[in-house]
Amino acid sequence: MLNGYSIIDADSHVIEPPSMWAEYLEPEFKQFAPSADMKIQGEDIVKKVSRQVRDKANKQMMQAHPNAYFQSYNVKSHVQEMMQMGIDLAFLYPTYGLWLWAIDTMQPEVAGAFIRAYNNWLKDFCSYAPDRLKRVGAINLHAPESIVDEFHRIVDFGWKAVFLRPNPVKGRLLSDSAYEPFWTECDQLKIAVDITKELTVVYQAELEYYFSR
Repeated sequence: MLNGYSIIDADSHVIEPPSMWAEYLEPEFKQFAPSADMKIQGEDIVKKVSRQVRDKANKQMMQAHPNAYFQSYNVKSHVQEMMQMGIDLAFLYPTYGLWLWAIDTMQPEVAGAFIRAYNNWLKDFCSYAPDRLKRVGAINLHAPESIVDEFHRIVDFGWKAVFLRPNPVKGRLLSDSAYEPFWTECDQLKIAVDITKELTVVYQAELEYYFSR
């Protein structure tokens, strides 16, 4: 609360620890776990940026949020930052995951494994302070045939919102008829849908730096 007003952060981002993918991916997909230098089986996940931009972004993050930075953005530091800023509750979105699900060539079943791993991790992450940390679930646009299954799993968790990336996936826009069952379920179950914006270059630089440490 700030000056007597309840404050909601509607666009808060977690920074997933590099080790969490290997931990939460199902055994048959662990071979796809991103490495510490942000590669999947040797291939880069994000675009290269200059060292100058990367170092500047890293310095900005360290100066703006030193507590969270030096605790590797763990859940305790996330809640501490919220309390310091007077934020009562926050809706959480991924950082690293946004890049993973933007890879259009990713096999649908691999994208689905990343989605499930992230949602399971986020469930555990938010259990630290469920009254403050509100989960926004990830959805696998790479596999329309299984999208409703993961959606129902999120709903069973008790979550009230999901997010989608805005970019075309496998040539399909969000208006594609293949996604109609998903939109129908959202309407019937009254689940909020957020369409995320692209990450900025500076945020991308900080992300790359963090995972290369």
